[in-house]
Amino acid sequence: MAMNVLQSPSRPGLGKVSGFFWRNPGLGLFLLLLGPLMWFGIVYFGSLLTLLWQGFYTF
Repeated sequence: MAMNVLQSPSRPGLGKVSGFFWRNPGLGLFLLLLGPLMWFGIVYFGSLLTLLWQGFYTF
């Protein structure tokens, strides 16, 4: 008895990207956290530079 298997139409670009992130799950997590961590870093270093700049002035 032969069975016919229907395959869904493939999307080669999306499949390659999806497969890449499936093989490298740590990279996907890193890319998800990169934006918020960069934002926190910018705010943190901006605050430090502001405090340093204000430290040179006396009122």
